[in-house]
Amino acid sequence: MDILALPDVFLRQLMRTVEIRDRLALRLTCRSFEKLVADSNAGYFEHAFISSWIPDKFTMLLGDTAFYGIEWSDAGMGRRLELRQRLFSRIAIGEFDFNIDDDPKALEFIRKFIEKFNIGVLGFRVETEHQLENARMLMTDFPKSKYTMDLCFLSNKKTLLSLPPMEELSIFSMIEIPSSLCIKLVGIHKNLDLGDIQITSEDFKSAVQIISSDSRPRKIRMKTKRKYVVSCLREYGISASTKTGDICKQVSA
Repeated sequence: MDILALPDVFLRQLMRTVEIRDRLALRLTCRSFEKLVADSNAGYFEHAFISSWIPDKFTMLLGDTAFYGIEWSDAGMGRRLELRQRLFSRIAIGEFDFNIDDDPKALEFIRKFIEKFNIGVLGFRVETEHQLENARMLMTDFPKSKYTMDLCFLSNKKTLLSLPPMEELSIFSMIEIPSSLCIKLVGIHKNLDLGDIQITSEDFKSAVQIISSDSRPRKIRMKTKRKYVVSCLREYGISASTKTGDICKQVSA
């Protein structure tokens, strides 16, 4: 049976179920299959990533297939862009994670590579201001997607407050996060993981009020020094002598 004799609509639907590694092999069988692979939608894959684990090189995962040791060079990136054009016309990714270095060529390549992707969630690991700006630019390319970010430093207040609302924002920094900034971030992002924050009882009350007024399920995690916790507890009448069942000052939402 000549599979290529089947109706075009059937072939294109069938191609949505073919794994990336099988598309790589299938396109090498004949020109007809090469064209079918290039012109068809690759379907849906749960996960993909581009990551710079090795200096001057990156690794890319698409569905079931990983590409290792790709150089951040015109030749290395050019071959991947050409291969992408030959593998599918469109593709849907549930979550696409990015962990890239500061190479100026990286952003240009990634924007071209994922130009016709449908991405549910863009996830970023960011270690420098330059990487943060690159992440912001990628988010503008996908305004209908959701975003997550692991921020490994404390950027300036203006930059942080200009980030679009995220499904989850984590900030890992040795510098204490001011309480005023923390409260604003609670009002913007759905889920937060903040380390080393300054907080007072009033700040805590404001955060509770913001969260209570939101009907969405949310997860807010804040790390702070013991002195701030003790101060908040004392403000609400909780001390070392407080016992289970004692009535203390309540936080009104």
